[in-house]
Amino acid sequence: MEKTKIILDADVLIHFSKAGKLSLLPTILSEYDHVILSAVYDETVSIRTQIDNQVRFLKNMTVLPFAPFGQMKMEYARLKSKYGKGESACMAFCRFTNNVIGSSNQRLYPLSCAVPSPSRS
Repeated sequence: MEKTKIILDADVLIHFSKAGKLSLLPTILSEYDHVILSAVYDETVSIRTQIDNQVRFLKNMTVLPFAPFGQMKMEYARLKSKYGKGESACMAFCRFTNNVIGSSNQRLYPLSCAVPSPSRS
């Protein structure tokens, strides 16, 4: 059974990196797959090496290409006029895939779905 993905926004990645604890992030909410959309990855140049180490060596995070289409693409365009590219990608992706956003940005919360049960039936 496929795990629900927690789609990590740049703010969470950067905060954990600055605290020197990026490697611990996947142990939090370990019942989820920790995913970084390519739109968010592009925003994390300052911590790219750390993220690459998580993905390539620790294999506890993955980078997923963000290639919206259909309604997701329209939602992304709408959100991008108000929010950053990474935030918009996270919100649009989660809205149409039943996954959850991992963000410390409180202005996203009303737009995000409630945290679903980690297991999918």
